[in-house]
Amino acid sequence: MNLIRKAQARFGNILCKAMHRARIPACFTGYRHLSGVEPWISGKHGVRQACIVIDGSVDHYPLPFTINQAEALPSVIPQRLSLSFRDVLNMEHKPARRAVVSSARLLCCANEWERDSYALVSSDDHRFLLHGLEYRKGHVALLRKGKPYRAIDHAAWVLTRFPDSYFRWLTQILPRILMAEDAGVADRLLMPDEAWCTPFMNQSLEMMQVKPMDRVRPLDDFISCERLDVFDVDPFTRPLLERLRKRLVPDKVQQASRRVFISRRAANWRKLTNEDELWPLFERAGFERHVLEQMPFAEQCALMAETKVLWGLHGAGLANMIFCPSGAVVVEVGDPARPNPHFYALAVTLGHQYGLLIGEPGADHPQGVAYRDLSLSHSAVEPMLDQIDSLLSSSSSRNERT
Repeated sequence: MNLIRKAQARFGNILCKAMHRARIPACFTGYRHLSGVEPWISGKHGVRQACIVIDGSVDHYPLPFTINQAEALPSVIPQRLSLSFRDVLNMEHKPARRAVVSSARLLCCANEWERDSYALVSSDDHRFLLHGLEYRKGHVALLRKGKPYRAIDHAAWVLTRFPDSYFRWLTQILPRILMAEDAGVADRLLMPDEAWCTPFMNQSLEMMQVKPMDRVRPLDDFISCERLDVFDVDPFTRPLLERLRKRLVPDKVQQASRRVFISRRAANWRKLTNEDELWPLFERAGFERHVLEQMPFAEQCALMAETKVLWGLHGAGLANMIFCPSGAVVVEVGDPARPNPHFYALAVTLGHQYGLLIGEPGADHPQGVAYRDLSLSHSAVEPMLDQIDSLLSSSSSRNERT
């Protein structure tokens, strides 16, 4: 199936280029294939202004403290991701950008999971290539209708696909909102329909004192914007993540000393099957157990501000390391069949000490390996707890010397 999709995409790209060279309007083919362009060049495709807000860079990061050599890190790039564990060692941070586009069209249709899928189309029928946007059959159908459902004179676009993903919301959408504030257009934000907004989305916007100007209608919307401010940001942009922490963490917090174990007991998938069996080991090591999805967002931020050690299975809760003070110890338990490096990349970007433990996979899950349960042996946990004590002791000694 992936080969078929790649072949279809390649054919579509060839057709788009041929149509562009022949100056054939996209409407002649029913908008099935639109050439993709990036909105970062002023004077083309309705782009009035484009600028780099934060420069990109290539930064060098340490190995996980559980790994002795780079060759031991997975080099495979999982499907739908853009980097591997090994790539994090010399990670490219793309620049944070802003563009102002005239006469843009925003399209929203349903994807295969019955969730919102967004596309932005220029006045000359090019689709804008932005992280988290995709051009689907539903968008084609909307363009064929011809007339937008509604018109907005000025809006700001910060969304990506699956905006209710906790990781995406914290690392991409909220940083884009900070950029919109800097540009003076935070009062022009388009947000998902209230039916799609989870409590953490609403609570974080309230904490930031951000009020959406308008909502994108779920699964079926077609908006024309006379002016659209567009923002794009790498999810691992340290200056914006640090600003976000300062914005959402209480001003007065105790010195970080807590050890937090993230429990996934309330999750629908990817649980630690022997969590209760292992818990006495963590309890003796001074850990406290929290089910984060049962806590208000503000309480999660406050808890993380006092956290020195964060331990959890690969999952959304680990994104809360954004609110831990720099230098925290983060331990992730991952599945060997899907080595997702996002939390490793996030941890080292923030200056945390990151360790990776490979769990023992449970039974296959009908939705794939990313959803299956894991377990850990006592012989894997006990040395890691000792290593954490050693790391904290070394950090304390260095702090005393300085």
